[in-house]
Amino acid sequence: MSNQPNYYPSTPPNNQPNYQDPNQGQYQPQAPYGQNPYQAQYQPQAPYYVPNILQTDPKIDRRRSNIAFGLCIVAIIIGGLLLNTNAGSSDPIVSSIFFVLGTVAWVTAWCFSTKSKGYSPWLGLISILGVLGMIVLMIIPNRNKIRY
Repeated sequence: MSNQPNYYPSTPPNNQPNYQDPNQGQYQPQAPYGQNPYQAQYQPQAPYYVPNILQTDPKIDRRRSNIAFGLCIVAIIIGGLLLNTNAGSSDPIVSSIFFVLGTVAWVTAWCFSTKSKGYSPWLGLISILGVLGMIVLMIIPNRNKIRY
């Protein structure tokens, strides 16, 4: 006997005596080369609907923009009232939280507005520049054919 490893496979189980094939010769067809055999299990059922949050309907984006503008106005008014009414006794951190929330709502509103015009939502970050950014975002033309 040599010390060489055995490269020959052992006897397959169907050649062994008294072996019962569990599938009884019925095997699933092989997947074509380069495809996952389980790929068909994970295909979406037709028709596949995109969730409402991800839809790119300009009217929905315009509505979300209007809601965000409303939240911006409300947050800034509340922050200003908290800062003015309790100037000496109130902690200015509470009013600054409302100002930050108003700023976030402002930028979000312009992101939805640019998305509804057919541009990338990232273009709405120009609104951080204040009035200059607002003028730029108001001037850009609407790429969508829908009028509001």
